[in-house]
Amino acid sequence: RERIARESPELLDVVMNLMSTQRPDGALVLGDTHHYARTPPPFDDEHDAELLLREGARLFGRPLRVLWRWRGIYATSPRAEFLVAEPAPGLRVVSVTSGIGMTTAFGLANTMVDDLLR
Repeated sequence: RERIARESPELLDVVMNLMSTQRPDGALVLGDTHHYARTPPPFDDEHDAELLLREGARLFGRPLRVLWRWRGIYATSPRAEFLVAEPAPGLRVVSVTSGIGMTTAFGLANTMVDDLLR
């Protein structure tokens, strides 16, 4: 954090989490930045996308071309990173309530299904 604050503080301003996943067709999904608000604005800030592409190009050593853009809006909670409720026997409602959904979703899903099948 200290190094990024010195070298690229704008990445902290957009809460950048540089990560990528390769799809079966070879395309990369690159993400992401975070903004927190009770009511998020309906428009994305192109500056954030430019920063993401800049850092992705730096990571991969070549310019990147955008094929699609995706925007997620997530529930958040200051109390817990995960919301797990059982409104009826055998029924679970689960949500990641922090910025770690992309990295935890599959493990969380396995855990919830395993727990339900016990």
